[in-house]
Amino acid sequence: MKIRKIISEQKVEYTSEIIDRCLEQGKKIIVFTNFTMSLDMLHEKYKKNSVVLDGRMSKEKRQKSVDRFQTEDKIKIFISNIVAGGVGITLTEAEVIIMNDLSFVPAHHSQSEDRAFRYGQKKNVVVYYPIFENTIEKIVYNILQKKKNIIDQVLGDGEFSENFAQSLLKQIF
Repeated sequence: MKIRKIISEQKVEYTSEIIDRCLEQGKKIIVFTNFTMSLDMLHEKYKKNSVVLDGRMSKEKRQKSVDRFQTEDKIKIFISNIVAGGVGITLTEAEVIIMNDLSFVPAHHSQSEDRAFRYGQKKNVVVYYPIFENTIEKIVYNILQKKKNIIDQVLGDGEFSENFAQSLLKQIF
């Protein structure tokens, strides 16, 4: 966990480069992170045109952040903890989602992405997963992909593989 936290904080600079490119294009951006320090670092850098949502905030303050992002032209960046901001809110003003770092739970990522892919979304949304090569993050990413493939197979959303089905049945019985 400490290594993941360090990587997350190191990625803030790279995530900021993506943010800057998107801002130059006039896009609204959502950034998700697992770590409070990374969230605070990003908010400090973009204080004038960002809002945050994390577990430290009251329900009212969370809603105010959502409302400001959705309605105020000057608020271009929504920075959130992946768990606190990954459910129950609508952020259809976003055109870009950046996952600064990864959760071990595939549903956290899909739920977070779904904040922009809601009823009423009229824009194309691009999702970035910047991954540092040769780090534990690459291993976590590969684990997430394997988990997602299993979930897709079980739920019938993925391409059916008879080998997978047989392997799953062997594990069950």
